[in-house]
Formats: sequence, C-alpha cells, structure tokens
Amino acid sequence: RLIREFDTPEITPTSSSPTSKTYELKFNVDRDFYDSYSGKSFKIMMLANWRRYPDSSKLVPGTATVDDITTAAEATSDIRGFGGCPGPYITGEQRIPMFGIAQYDKITLVPNMLVMLGDLHLLRAYAKIEVYDDAASDDTLTGVSLTRHNVRSAMAPQGVYHQDDYVKHSYNDDYAATLTVPDASETSDALAMVRDSVSGHFIVYVPEYRNIGTDGTERADRCYLQVTYKDGNTFDVPFRYGAGAPSGTTPGSPYNLLRNYWYKFICKRNVSEMTWSVDVMPYGEVLLEPDFGIKP
Repeated sequence: RLIREFDTPEITPTSSSPTSKTYELKFNVDRDFYDSYSGKSFKIMMLANWRRYPDSSKLVPGTATVDDITTAAEATSDIRGFGGCPGPYITGEQRIPMFGIAQYDKITLVPNMLVMLGDLHLLRAYAKIEVYDDAASDDTLTGVSLTRHNVRSAMAPQGVYHQDDYVKHSYNDDYAATLTVPDASETSDALAMVRDSVSGHFIVYVPEYRNIGTDGTERADRCYLQVTYKDGNTFDVPFRYGAGAPSGTTPGSPYNLLRNYWYKFICKRNVSEMTWSVDVMPYGEVLLEPDFGIKP
C-alpha cells in the first residue's frame, strides 16, 4: 500500500549501452519516514514517461494499492497520439513509458547520510521489432508491414508487485511473462515499418499483442509480418519460434508480442523461396540506484 510519493528526485545518467542505460536516483526522505521505516522493509515503485499520471489527490496513503495505480485511467494510453508511437523512432520527445518496482529489506537509514539501496529495474511498455536482409540474400527488402497491432497500451504490467515477478536473470524468463492488453485495443489496419536511415533496417515499436488464445492455440486474429522484395513478391512471416528456438520452446509454436522484448528477423531469399531466423531477446535492463538522503 502507498506510503508516500517522493517529489523532485535527482536523476543522473551514469552509463549507457546499445541495450540499456543506468541512472542514479537520489531523493530525500523526512523524519516521519525515518521514524517509521528505518531498519524495516519497504518498496519503491517508479513510473516513467507516462505523460499523464494517476491523480495524487485520489491516492490515499495506507489505502491505495499498486493495482489502484496501475489500473487507473491514466495507466492506459492511446498510442496514436502518444509521442509518435507506434513508429520507428524513439527520441527525447517520444519516450517509451516504463514501470518498475523493487523491495528493499531492513534498510538502516542514517540522518544526513546517503544510503545506497540497490538496483531498480524498469520494464518498457513496448516491444521493438526489427527486420533486415541476411548478408547472403539474393534479393533486397523494399518494405515491411505489421498486419495487426494494438493502438492502446497499458503503461504497467498487471500482477507485478515485486522485482522477482519480472527480474529472473534468465534469457527465457525475463521479463513479465504475461500480457497486459487494454480492452478494445486491436486494429486490423496494417502498420508500415520504416527503414532506419543509418542501419537500413525496418524498425517499429508497438504495444503487446496477443497471438495465442486462452486455449493455447494460435489466434485467427494474430499479427504477422509481410515482407516485400524488389521484384514485388510478398511473403508472410509469422511470430513463431524457428529452428533456433530458445530452450523450453518448440520450433513452429507461436508466441505473443511482449513488452520489453526485441524481436529481430533476419530474412534470406534465394530464387525460389524466402527463409528467416528470429532472435527474441530482452532489451536489456534499465537500472536505477536509489539513494536516501535523510533530513532530520
């Protein structure tokens, strides 16, 4: 349950890589928090890049829950008017919404001292899809589109209350394994992917999508990729595991599009057919290392 909000935290970038960024987060806590929680356990939840946030005046400390926050009206967004997504570009103005929660146990707070808590991992609300030619392909891709997608996005996954719910330190298990898709989200409008001017790859960022029905089979209204070549031929590429499927999965079985995953399709075409391989990988972690500064 909600303890309180921390206002005006100080956030400083500390490192960056192609798949992850690390920040240091600092904020002060007051005497009331020190008296109530020094030496005890508590959680920190972070909401980032939401643009609109749940109304603080309606979140009563001691009463409001994680679910109250992640199911609030502000926790769902129509992405067509939300920073340019779905689309190929993420910029300072087109940031991906993120969510994270972590528990810190028996933290001893010291007045007027910085106290290191540890890592806070954030989940991106979108999946990234990237499609490009194999170096050995006999033809060149000229266009890629996604046949179906969701136009509404849940900024936070449902049922995640602890870092252990999504941080597994395992390729097959990271991150949230279940979908959180708002009602009335699907559209059958094709979404054209745009070729990146630097890499030449076709890229798009999209919300989660359900390709597997409640009975465990592939849905009729699944999404898939359509790839077009210079000679005008078009091929369908489903979201199914290929020969290089991760351990614990079956080649040919379908999968849902999940938040915070990066789906890379490498397409190879010879005279008569087109084949592809797919690499399904977590984006990489986004870490925050919160410090506490105590003001008596």
